[in-house]
Amino acid sequence: MTYNVHGCVGVDGGLSPARIAKVISQYQPDIVALQELDVGRIRSGGEDQARIIAQNLNMEHHFNPTVRIAEESFGDAILSTYPIHLVKADALALKPRFSFLEPRGAIWIQIKFQNMTIQFINTHLGLNGPERIVHTKELMSEKWIENPECIGPVILCGDFNARPGSQIFRMMRKRLHSAQTRAGHSRHKKTWFGRWPILCLDHILISPEVEVVKIEVADSYLARLASDHRPLIADIKIKKTSTLPDYSI
Repeated sequence: MTYNVHGCVGVDGGLSPARIAKVISQYQPDIVALQELDVGRIRSGGEDQARIIAQNLNMEHHFNPTVRIAEESFGDAILSTYPIHLVKADALALKPRFSFLEPRGAIWIQIKFQNMTIQFINTHLGLNGPERIVHTKELMSEKWIENPECIGPVILCGDFNARPGSQIFRMMRKRLHSAQTRAGHSRHKKTWFGRWPILCLDHILISPEVEVVKIEVADSYLARLASDHRPLIADIKIKKTSTLPDYSI
């Protein structure tokens, strides 16, 4: 699952990490990529939203702050029912010409599942087109996706702030495949805006070893209220190869 939680503020104006956790629990994902979380911020009551959501779901988590001001943080997280091995949590390069924009980052974890290792990367790209291109080039470089450690099944997901036909999406698809396309959807399901989604901005991309059994955009009553984005959920399994058995996760 990938889910931009909008600081846990819903389209009804309600602030509730617990409600976000309830939305997630309705779909019982094993791994969750979250974007736009507050930790210790006055505007959200000083709560650690990542920790609250993870505790409510009994999942492990790692939070990556992309913005820090004094004791306040804002950023992204990964939650998992499996033990998390953190490979990297870092900022994406902030070029001088983009210095006025909100900093962006990514988290890369490994999930060991029996005798295989899954690479899982969560990111939240910006609203500025040229900046997204710079950050996508970085993500697809040896710093992340082309890193020698990033082998085996790879999942890259998050809020890309870009449509499926965008330049950055085409750049990513030189190496990875859209889970929605692999599931047989000719049109990508829309994930933004809350009650009546009009755009697909949230994506799950996968390497060839990953098969998509099912993909859906959450459409429960709570999912329509809890954030301005809807969660995107993919049920996947790993193809059999000489080294990787077939498992559903």
